[in-house]
Amino acid sequence: MSYQVIFVPDYNVSVAELLIPASELSQHISTAGMEASGTSNMKFAMNGCILIGTLDGANVEIREEVGVDSFFLFGAEAHEIAGLRKERAEGKFVPDPRFEEVKEFVRSGVFGSYNYDDLIGSRTRFVV
Repeated sequence: MSYQVIFVPDYNVSVAELLIPASELSQHISTAGMEASGTSNMKFAMNGCILIGTLDGANVEIREEVGVDSFFLFGAEAHEIAGLRKERAEGKFVPDPRFEEVKEFVRSGVFGSYNYDDLIGSRTRFVV
């Protein structure tokens, strides 16, 4: 079995009507407590899709309904954000070694020849 990771430009309702029922895994990642995940992830869950997400918006209720075994928590929880931002501002933040491995994997060219340096090299983009 093989899988594909696909970025869908110009995502809208018409595209969602085709994409959601065909999806097996979906990620909904934003800063917990700061941004709301919307109803799209509810539709993914209702169609049997496994979700990877932060605990924000609808993800909180989805995780309660589907159970922790069907929702893969990613990132910090809302009550941890202020402390992590302070740690970062004081220069004390140390990224998880697994995150560094992921960045190296992306840089390896596995996703194509695009230059991801602007995204990966920006430490502020990865603030929790």
